[in-house]
Amino acid sequence: MLRAKYQFIRDDMFLIAEVNEKTGKQNLIMQKIDKNTNSVEMEQKIECIHTAVTSITPQEFLEISQNTIKRHELEQKTLNIRSSENLVEVNLTIEDRFLAMKSWVQGIAEAGISALYLQNEIECAARLAYPVINTLLYFLAKVDIDFIAQYLNWIEKNCIINNAIHQSSYAANLSKVLDILASPSIKDAERVLTYVLEMDLSYIKVLDLAYHELSAFPTWIRKLESLEVLNLEANSITKLPNWLVDLKSLEVLNVDANRIVSIPNWIDKIQSLKVLKLNENKIQHFPAYIKNLKKLREIHLGNNNITTLPEDLSEILSLQVLSVYDNQISDMSKNMKWPLKLKKLVLGGNIFEHIPEAIGELKDLEELNLGQNKLSDLPKSLSSLNSLKTLILSWNRFNKIPDVLTQLSSLVLIDLDHNKLSSLPEKMGNLSSLKTLILNRNALSSLPESFSSLTTLKFIQLDNNKFSEFPKQLCNLINLEDLVLSHNNLEHLPECIVNLRKLEVLDLSSNQFHYLPGYVCFLDKLVDLFLKDNKLNYLPRNLAGLKSLQQLDVESNRLKSLPKTITALKNLKSINLRGNKSLKLSKKVKIRLDELKSPF
Repeated sequence: MLRAKYQFIRDDMFLIAEVNEKTGKQNLIMQKIDKNTNSVEMEQKIECIHTAVTSITPQEFLEISQNTIKRHELEQKTLNIRSSENLVEVNLTIEDRFLAMKSWVQGIAEAGISALYLQNEIECAARLAYPVINTLLYFLAKVDIDFIAQYLNWIEKNCIINNAIHQSSYAANLSKVLDILASPSIKDAERVLTYVLEMDLSYIKVLDLAYHELSAFPTWIRKLESLEVLNLEANSITKLPNWLVDLKSLEVLNVDANRIVSIPNWIDKIQSLKVLKLNENKIQHFPAYIKNLKKLREIHLGNNNITTLPEDLSEILSLQVLSVYDNQISDMSKNMKWPLKLKKLVLGGNIFEHIPEAIGELKDLEELNLGQNKLSDLPKSLSSLNSLKTLILSWNRFNKIPDVLTQLSSLVLIDLDHNKLSSLPEKMGNLSSLKTLILNRNALSSLPESFSSLTTLKFIQLDNNKFSEFPKQLCNLINLEDLVLSHNNLEHLPECIVNLRKLEVLDLSSNQFHYLPGYVCFLDKLVDLFLKDNKLNYLPRNLAGLKSLQQLDVESNRLKSLPKTITALKNLKSINLRGNKSLKLSKKVKIRLDELKSPF
């Protein structure tokens, strides 16, 4: 009956649900069977199909897509992103998970291409990280290219609503086919591609051909007259074809991670272009004619071989993001004129020693990345950047904080990792909006008194410094959530640490602690406690007070026993006990640790 309804159903193709009984993780196995011998001709597996639950909004994901610092902050909050394998709230048995998986596979088998279409629509809307439909279609194309021809017929007949093409579903399905046919591993793709190019391609606005092992732009792309977004990231393309100017609607061109050696002078004829991404190529010259792209909002030229920037970039009137990280820029002209609408300027990973004063003209600038250069000072004009929120100065040569930095009261994040700072100025207290402060790998031994007034701080890193005493100024930072003081010379925690009632992460690894005071256990919001590489002889008896604790690392200490109250930590998921050679455990504690499968 199914075959009568869906002529494309085959008896040599199988979808098999596989569940690991120990972990509960699910796999979908696709197989092509030789009907004569019943042997498997071709097989492909999609691993760990599961749901991800997150408290991060779609807007927040968009905001972090090009921001390494924000991504780092997100990584610090990974407990907000949880796989269904680990969800306590969704406590599925192995049988439940198998039935859920089995029903999905049965649905695919019974509904055939209708199910593929539905899955595709869901994935396009949800932007899932591990799309199933792409893998299924790709596998079917490898088995039999004629399946794709049948699929194209289905697209033309079924992507219709009220006797008209339903643009979004038609384009979504057709673009997936183009994606597959562009792959060099699909045999006889040209024959089917000829048929595709006779279809109505005007609805295709987005084409993603990333990671396709392409050595050149497929010439058929020029027929996609409505194309707005073209992604060719991570291929082996050596040059941009001049027929790109025919794509009158092209707004986003992503050719990151290829082998492009130059930007051609006709690029300024693509007047619709808003985003140009050429990171990780072999470009040596930043061409001045880019300024003729009047609608350009973002240009990304990171990780190339560029040595200079054009003096007058201000003519790119719409430019909001300029990124030329990891190049060889050694100097910038004193006559430098920046695009005045810039919101993000990324110059990290170069070799310059000075920044021109003209940077003070960027009144809309929100993010400035000057990390990994040879800076020891900042221009005074920086004080006029009243919109600046993020300032990256890591891996430079600062031996003191420039006065101008303490005038930037709008700053939310400062990164001064790996400099030569031995002290901080009293005026640090002026940074009233600061939430994240990174001061790793310096030579700090104390903090100024004004540091106590930075009550907006949520995240501070002070590891690899020279603190021999816990800075009591930190005790006043009542909104602090993440405190890192590893790799110092601390021996004692003051009682005032209990003021940090919002603290979720405390890292005191690689210090000189002989004991952990009991009042630390009043930090009932603490989720992660890192005490690796100290000299701890015991842990406090009232450990149960850390009722939110999920991870405890006490590797390489001198522990001889663990308090029985550790069994009361109901949220504990991980404890690292390696390197405590004299440690002996009571039977009750050992049972609890066996549940956690902790290293010991």
